[in-house]
Amino acid sequence: LDASLPRLEGRLEIAGLAGEVKVTRDARGIVRIEAGSLDDLVLAQGFVHAQERFFQMDLARRFAGGELAELVGERALELDVEKRKLGNHQVAERMLARLEPGERELFARYTAGVNAGLAALDDVPPEYLVLRKEPRGWSAADCLRVGFYFFDVLSFNERYEREVGVMDACLPVELVDYLTPDVAANDVTIVGSAAAAAAPLPAAEVFDLRRQEIVKPARDLVRTFDDLGLGSNSWAVGAARSKSGRAILANDPHLNIGLPNVWFRMELDWGAGRALGATTPGVPGVVIGSNGRVAWGLTNGMVDHEDLVIVEVDEDDPGLYRVPEGLESFGERRETIAVAGRDPVEIVVRRTRWGPVVGEDVLGRPLALKSTGLDPETHDFSFLNMMFQTSLEEALAVAAGWRGPAQNVLVADDRGRIGWVLSGFIPARRGFDGKRPVSWADGSRTWTGALDESRRPRLLDPPSGLLFSANNRLVPIAEARALSRLWVPAWRARRIAELLDEKPGFDEEDLLAIQLDTRVAQFDRYRDLALALHPEEPEAKALRVALAEIRAWNGRADLDSRGLHLLKLFGERLREALIAPLVAVCGERDEKFVYNWPAADEVVFRLMAEKPSHLLDPAASSFEALARATFAKLVLEIDGDPGLGVDMPWGALHRPAFEHPLGKVPPLNHFLNLPRVPLPGDANALRAQSNRFGASMRMVVAPGAEEKAILESPGGQSGHFRSAHYGDLHEAWVEGRPDPMKPGAVVSTLVLAPASN
Repeated sequence: LDASLPRLEGRLEIAGLAGEVKVTRDARGIVRIEAGSLDDLVLAQGFVHAQERFFQMDLARRFAGGELAELVGERALELDVEKRKLGNHQVAERMLARLEPGERELFARYTAGVNAGLAALDDVPPEYLVLRKEPRGWSAADCLRVGFYFFDVLSFNERYEREVGVMDACLPVELVDYLTPDVAANDVTIVGSAAAAAAPLPAAEVFDLRRQEIVKPARDLVRTFDDLGLGSNSWAVGAARSKSGRAILANDPHLNIGLPNVWFRMELDWGAGRALGATTPGVPGVVIGSNGRVAWGLTNGMVDHEDLVIVEVDEDDPGLYRVPEGLESFGERRETIAVAGRDPVEIVVRRTRWGPVVGEDVLGRPLALKSTGLDPETHDFSFLNMMFQTSLEEALAVAAGWRGPAQNVLVADDRGRIGWVLSGFIPARRGFDGKRPVSWADGSRTWTGALDESRRPRLLDPPSGLLFSANNRLVPIAEARALSRLWVPAWRARRIAELLDEKPGFDEEDLLAIQLDTRVAQFDRYRDLALALHPEEPEAKALRVALAEIRAWNGRADLDSRGLHLLKLFGERLREALIAPLVAVCGERDEKFVYNWPAADEVVFRLMAEKPSHLLDPAASSFEALARATFAKLVLEIDGDPGLGVDMPWGALHRPAFEHPLGKVPPLNHFLNLPRVPLPGDANALRAQSNRFGASMRMVVAPGAEEKAILESPGGQSGHFRSAHYGDLHEAWVEGRPDPMKPGAVVSTLVLAPASN
C-alpha cells in the first residue's frame, strides 16, 4: 500500500521536460509548482495529479465514457449503457481533432505528465489492489471526458423534460404548467425586475380531482428537491464596499460530497504568470481561483442546453423516422461493454440527425437527445484561458466565449472592479420553449443556432457595488425564459442580498461568515402554517411539545436548533399529500415517474392559499384538514421513534457521510471514510449541507492580496488513505476556520528534471 504513495522529495527525471520544475508542498499538502514555461508546468501538474488522485481521475473518465462496469462489475452496467448511448468517447475524439494546435499541445503535455506520474509510483494505487485491476494509461481525450463528467453533473434539464413529458401525456397542459412554475414569490434578480405572473389556476372544467379515479400509489411520487444536491453560491463586492478598497470575490460551489474532494489545491508559477486555487484532477490549469490580477468563481447557470426530441417512426418501416424533408434512416453503432466477472455485453445505439436515441416516452415513442455537450461545435474548453487574463473585460470575454456547461461567472479584478456574465452556448429555439419533449419532424421546431450575443446576460460595475448568484433567476422573466424554465428557488440568493446589505464594508473573514450562515427562511412558511392550523392547544402531549418546539425554533440550521427536522419532514409529507393525488395517474402510467420540481413549495402554498376544491384529494374535507392531519400523523410517528423524537436537536440527526467510492464495503469503510460528525447547515442555507452534498470548497479572495485569501475544502489533498494528507484539511472546513489559500512554509521539495537521455 505504501509503495503507491506519491513521491514528495528528491529528484526525478521526466521525459519531455525542457527545464527543471520544482514541486513543493506545505504542511497541509498544498502544492506549489514552479516552472520556467507553461509547457513544463502543465506536464508537472499532470504528474502531481496522477500521483495523488489517479483513481479519482479514472472514475471520472469511466463515468463519462460508460466504462465503470469494467472496474466494478455488473452493478454499474445500467449506468454504462446509458452513457454509451451518448457516444462521449466519439465526441471527445472529435473535439480533440477540432482543438487549436496550442490547445492540443496543452492536453498532450498534461497527458504525458499524468502517465509519467502513474509510472513513477512503485505500485498501483490501492483501489486497483482491491479491485484486482491494472490502471489504464491516460490519453488527451480522457481530459475531455473528465469535462463531460462535469457537464453531466451540471446538466439536468433532460430529466425534468422527461418528468414534464409524462405529465403532458397524462394531464391537461394547464395543470402541468401550474405544477411546474418558473417563478416564485421570493424571486430576486440582479438585473431588472423580479416581478412575474405565475401560471393561472386550472379551472374545474379543465381538471377536477373529484371526478378522477385515484389509485393510491404504492410508492412516494413526490421527491424532495434537496436530494438532488443542486446549488452553489457566489458574490462579489467592489472596492467601495470592501474595508481594504479592493474588490473581493467569494465562491462556494456545492457538489456531491465524498473522498477525495473534487478539487485539488495548487499554486502554479510558470515565469510569465501565476495562478492559484482549485484545480480538477484530469484537467490542466486552475478552474476557480485568482492570478493576482483577476479572481473568478462559478455557480451553475441553470441554462437549458438539452432537449428531448420525440422521434416519429415510420409506420411501415421502423428503420426510418420523419424529418422535415421526408424520411431518414436511423444511424446505428455497436458498443461492447466490458463487465468485470462476466462476459462483455453488446448494445446497439440508434442515432438521429438531432442526437442519440436515449429512451422512450410514456407513449412508447423514441426520444433523441439534442445537447450542446454532445456537439464539438457547441462545446469547448476555452475556460482554461481564464488564468491568463489581466483585466475584468478580458476575463469576462473569455467566460462569455466558453462553450461548456453554462455558468454564472463572477469576476473581481485588482483595480476594485466586479462583473458577471453567463457563459456557455445558449441555444436559440424556434417554435418551442424547451420545457417539454416535442417532435421536430415538420421543421417548425428546431435550434437556429446560438442566442444572439447581445442578449447574453451580463453586468459590469453595478452601482450597488455588489453582485450575487445562487442558481436563482437573475434577469427579468421574459429574458429568463429564453434561457431556461428551471431555476432554484431564491432562498439562498435573497439571504446573500440581505447580509450584503447589512454592512457598508467587508473583509475576507466577513464574507466567510456569510458562507457559514445557517438561516433557512424556506421553513418559516411551514412553521407559520403548522401554528395557524392549531390555534388552540391540542390534547395530545406529543403535538403540544412539537408545536412548542417549532414556535421556539430560531430560524437556523444550527447544531442545537430544535424543530427544524419537524418542519422539513412536514414539508415533505405535505408536498406528498397535496401533489401526489394530482400526479397519481402519472405514476400509474410510468413506474419510474417522480415529481421533483424545484419550486414545488410554490405549488403547496398556492394550493393552501387558493383552496381549489377541485384539486383537493376527495378523501379530505378541506385543505386545512388535510394539512392538520398530515402534521398530526407525522408528529405521532416521530414521537414513537427513538431515533427521532419531537424535541431532537438538528445536530443529533444531521451527520453527513464523507465516503470513498469503495467505502461502503466492510472492512474498507474503516480505512477509507472519515468519521461522521454533526454538521450545521441545510440544503437551503448558505452553509449548504445535506447528507449527500455540500460546499466542495469555500473561497474568498481579493486579487492582488492573495496572502489574505481563504480557501477551505473538505477531506484532504491526497486520494491515498495512507497519506497524512487524506483528511487533514477537513477539520478547518468543518469548523469554518479560515484556511489560507496560499501554500505555507515548504516542508517537502521534489525536483522534476529533463531526462538525461
